[in-house]
Amino acid sequence: MRLYFDNNVYNRPFDDQRIARNRSEAQAIEELLRRVVAGDAQLVSSFVLETEHSLLPQGVRRARVGALIRGLTKESVRQLRLFCEGLKRWRISG
Repeated sequence: MRLYFDNNVYNRPFDDQRIARNRSEAQAIEELLRRVVAGDAQLVSSFVLETEHSLLPQGVRRARVGALIRGLTKESVRQLRLFCEGLKRWRISG
C-alpha cells in the first residue's frame, strides 16, 4: 500500500493533544506510520510536500516533521513536478 500524506497530517501529532479531534487524528496517523516502519505500507513524498514543509516556521516542529518526511519516505512523485513545469511553460508561451 502506498500512502501520500499532506503536510497537515505530518503536523497533527505535534498539535495540542488536549483537543479530542487532534488526539484521535494523531493516533490514526501514528498507526499508519507504524505500518510504514513495519514495511506494510510505503510513504510517498512530492516536491509540493517538500516546498510546503520548507514554509513552516523554524523550530522543533519543523525539524521533527522534516525528520519524519525524510526518514520514512522512499519514493517521490515526480510526475506532478513535470506537469507543473509544463504548465508554467504553457502559461509563459500562451
